Formats: sequence, structure tokens, C-alpha cells
Amino acid sequence: MAFLLRDRLIYLSLLSIGFAVLTLGWFVFADSPTPSRIERYVEAVVGQPERINPLLAGLNKTDADIAALVFDGLTRIDGRGTPQPNLAERWDITADGLTYRFQLRADVFWHDGQRFDALDVAFTLALVQASAFRGDPSLAAAWRGVAVTVVDALTVEMVLPEISASFLARAALSIVPEHQLAGLDAAAIFDAPFNRAPIGTGPFRVVELTTRRALLERHTTYHKGLPGLREFEFRFFRDRSALTAAFSSGELHGALLSASNATATEEQQVVAAQPSIATTALDEGGYTVLYLNNQRESLGSAVLRQAIAAAIDVPTLLSTLPPDVSDVPGAPGSGPILPGSWAYASGDWPDPNTAQELFDIAGWIEGPTGQRSRNGFALTLELVTNTEPLREALAAEIARRLTAYGIIVDVEAVPSAELVTRRLVPRDYEMAIFGWETGADPDPYGAWHTSQILAPGSNVAGYHDPLADALLEAGRTTLDEAERRQLYSAFTERFAEMAPSIVLHYPQRLYAHPRALRGLSDGILFDHSDRFRSVYLWHEDGE
Repeated sequence: MAFLLRDRLIYLSLLSIGFAVLTLGWFVFADSPTPSRIERYVEAVVGQPERINPLLAGLNKTDADIAALVFDGLTRIDGRGTPQPNLAERWDITADGLTYRFQLRADVFWHDGQRFDALDVAFTLALVQASAFRGDPSLAAAWRGVAVTVVDALTVEMVLPEISASFLARAALSIVPEHQLAGLDAAAIFDAPFNRAPIGTGPFRVVELTTRRALLERHTTYHKGLPGLREFEFRFFRDRSALTAAFSSGELHGALLSASNATATEEQQVVAAQPSIATTALDEGGYTVLYLNNQRESLGSAVLRQAIAAAIDVPTLLSTLPPDVSDVPGAPGSGPILPGSWAYASGDWPDPNTAQELFDIAGWIEGPTGQRSRNGFALTLELVTNTEPLREALAAEIARRLTAYGIIVDVEAVPSAELVTRRLVPRDYEMAIFGWETGADPDPYGAWHTSQILAPGSNVAGYHDPLADALLEAGRTTLDEAERRQLYSAFTERFAEMAPSIVLHYPQRLYAHPRALRGLSDGILFDHSDRFRSVYLWHEDGE
């Protein structure tokens, strides 16, 4: 299940006890900036690096952050989720949509001065596809069945087992150097010395790695131009408190502030006290959702789900939360595709003024005491969420609004691991608030297609709708972006019409950085390391 990152990490940790994983704008290129007055940019992160290798960095945020500056993929994902050229300068796709021929750039050099070529691409993908690969299983699954052929030094061909509209997004996988790792199999790569002294093609190269910091210098032959910052340092901290103290003392330039409301408030106060530091709100690659279990008898009615959506009135929901959580950055939800995505469209949700009528149409009639019932049974719903302040506040406010319409709502907050393993995975709930993490490609198939209803599928709402299924199937098999946009717009409209669940909130994270910093991209954080997607353009104002 592609839950929001903090949820996903909890969920993935359950693999060790046998639970299955549930599947889960770039600015226009500018000339390289003049070198900045910030000689060394210091970025704070919590945690220690383990393996600075893009094939192994998926479950360690610190590894992923550093790898984002050190390595490149054939494509890059811009802030709207659109694949753009990177190590591949262009590609051709056969009429059947199965064969991709990538033409590689001729001006790319590894940090040790060796030329990048097609052998590096084939070597990288062979590691991922090997049975002994010890990285993220979902990464291996994404490349399973793809046949890779080196045509010449600057051309590589890939044949897919089936059409996949998201393939170019997968091609953003960073490439590792064959000449540095030749002779090591996929298992040996896991503990290779390379992972502590990585060589990439990215805008910065690692020159020092200790338990305190990673020091990077700019790659002077970087194919997109000379980076504006001379040096980039990652400073490692044991926890958020230590990070906040360092920010307070003026040691740092940048940090992604905490997702925890209480901690984020403290960090914001520290940042606000420094006139040279500003914050930028970055959209996270996910949303908070009120799951409605469509497999339960009462919630199997689309009209009742529409009534619940109307009664909740999502656009006004966040503004009525308690002060300690109401200032959480983000926007009200409107559908399962993120604002800022190239595929975004807003659904036409039921008017709040129609809630009373919709409850009546669904057969749940308000009695003399104000309580709604049907055939002598009161409308009673359970609402469960995890013990997180914002979600608990959302649950309390949703219960209050539904109670005003004569519905009995029992609210329970449990630890995240329990919510996932005992309620969502076995589909043992009526209503649940949790987070969903999207990928760079907007395809919502995994969360809402009928084929994903049974575990280990991710359609925990049990949404079954032939029309929605057809739209999702077409959306992942056409390669025309305009056609996909129309299909996903139609799916979003159908989603609002059927209300299988209710997207409540699109969260944001605040990134603290020098007020004079220029070149920062404000696109979606499909991964938290995406805050660095334009790092080679970063420079100080006035330079």
C-alpha cells in the first residue's frame, strides 16, 4: 500500500514479521548560474547513511537524499510528474508501444572522468533484475520482464512484456557505473565499498563521508552545466531536537521541516527567528483519505456515500479544526490525482446543501429523536484512524458533522501498525482515515481498480465499478498524454459521482532555505529527495 512516506516506513517495517507490502515543475532549463556566495550549502537531515547507491537507497531517506545529488537516470521527473530527458537525450517508441530505443547523451562523464555509455545502463538493469538483488522488491518488480539490449555505445533498446504508460517514469531510475562495480553480482553489491564512496554522473560528487557529515563538491563537467554551489554538505542529526538546536545556532542553510505538527511548529518558530531564512511550501506526493468500506452492506450504497461526502463538506473541513492543527500546510482534497500533476482534474462533489435529501433517498430517515434509521436499525458507523494529531482532529470533526445529521459515529485511534495490519489489510473497518502515497506517474489503478480489492491488493475501500475500471485500464495502456489526461479527468468525475472514499487533504512540507536562494523548484515531492530536483541551478540572489 503506497501510504504517505511516514506511514509507508511503518508499513514496510512489518515485512520482517511476514506482512506483505501492498503495492503501492521543473523550470525551463536555464544557463548555469554564476557561482554563489554560499560557498558550502549545509543541509540538515535526521539519520545516518548506510548505502549511497540508488539501487539500494529506497528504504533509507538519508541515502536517497545524497543519491539524488550524486546520480542521474535516463529520464528525470519534473514537478508535474512528466518524464523529461536526462542521460537519454531522446527516445523512440515503436507503434505497438512495447519497444523503447534510448539515444544517450555523448557529453556525460562519471565523477572519476570515465565516459558514461550504454553498458552502464545494461549493467544497472541486470543488477535490478537479478534473483539475488537485495534492494526494494518493488523496484525489482518494476523492471521484471524488460529485455535490455545494447545497440551501440550511445544507444540502448528495451522491450517491455506489455504496454505501460508509466515506463518512462520508471526510466528515471539512476544508473550506476559498470567500470566501478564490474565483477560484483547483485548480492555482493549490497555491501560493496562503493556504497560509501559512490561515483555517479550527478551534479555533485562525494569527497568525504563520516558519521557527522557527507561533503560533496560540484561536478565540473556536469552535462547540464556547472552547478552554482561549489560545495554541498549533508549534516547528520540523531533526532529532530538536535536538528532544531543546530538551526537555532545558525549552523545550517536548509532542512525539510518535520511532518509532525507539534515538532514542525517548534521548527517553524526557530526558522522564523532567523531573518536570513525563508520557508517554501512543497506539495507532498500523496493525500489523506477517508476510506469508506464499500464491501460493508450500508456503505455499499453510492447514495449514502454521497450523503456522507456532502455532510462532511471537505472544502470547509480544515478551517474548523482546533488551532494546534488547523494551520497545517496543505489544501482540501478534491480527488485521487494530485493538484500540480499534469493529469489533475477536480471532481464535482455533492453540494453540502443536498446532504439531508441524500440521506433520505438512501433510506436512512431521521426519526423524532433526530437519529437516522432504516428498517428499525440506527445508522451507526465506526471511524478508525492512527494516533496522529491531525488525523485524530479530522476524525473528531467528521464525527461531529455526521452526528449533526443523526448518525452515530464511534471514533477510535490506534497505532499506525495496528491500523494497517489489523484493520486495513483484512478490510476490517467501516470508515478509516489514513494516508496514500502516489507515484510520479498519476496512475491510480493500484488504489481503486476492482482487481486490487483482495489482499495484497491496495484497493482497501473495496471499490468495484466497471466504468471506473475501464477508464483506469485505458489510462495505463495509452501512451498519448492528452488522451490519458481525458481518461483520468473522466475517472476523477466518476470517483466524485460514486464517492467510494473521500480525499480530505493534500499535505505539504515546509522546506527551510536561505531567503536569497534562487533556482529552487516548487513541484510535487514524489519523494522527499525531489526537493533537490533543480539543485544544480541553486545559487544566491545577486550572483
